[in-house]
Amino acid sequence: MALITLNKLALPTGSVLQVQQGTKSSSATLSNIAVSTFADAGLSVTITPNSSSNKILLQGTIEFHSADNSQVFKLQYSTNGGSSYSDVPAIGDAENSHWRVYGGTSTPRWSTSQDTHHYGQLAFSYLHSISSTNTHIYKVVVGNEQGNANIYINRSEAWANEQKAHGRITISTIQATEFKA
Repeated sequence: MALITLNKLALPTGSVLQVQQGTKSSSATLSNIAVSTFADAGLSVTITPNSSSNKILLQGTIEFHSADNSQVFKLQYSTNGGSSYSDVPAIGDAENSHWRVYGGTSTPRWSTSQDTHHYGQLAFSYLHSISSTNTHIYKVVVGNEQGNANIYINRSEAWANEQKAHGRITISTIQATEFKA
């Protein structure tokens, strides 16, 4: 039986051309994240578009926690091999001195005799209009609005001391799907 090769240029608009996925299944601690700074969450995906007019659909989830209850995140991309990154335009409009981010969480805080817990699991979805066929590296960066604090990826701040649900380790994912324009 002969192998049939599809011509990607002949596919109709809206066709899925490729899907790439990145995962982070280990936990991480990002230490002393200062106000107005972002740290790489260690979650990324790489995709090389077939055409500069195509669209890249970014989807995923990230779980992060901190000692303060106001975590934020945004998506960034590089088209030069990771030498520099720009914000994916999926951020809020500039208004006063407020942060421009994709999402964030102010989570309930409660105290036990041992620890305090702050949870944040967020899903994201954004259709990115690209302008080149250079390889695109997309990554998630996280920040904390409350001051210098540790941010914990895929675990709670108190996971080492907990034997219950608070001691879980989760997975964060990011997918990049190229659609034909």
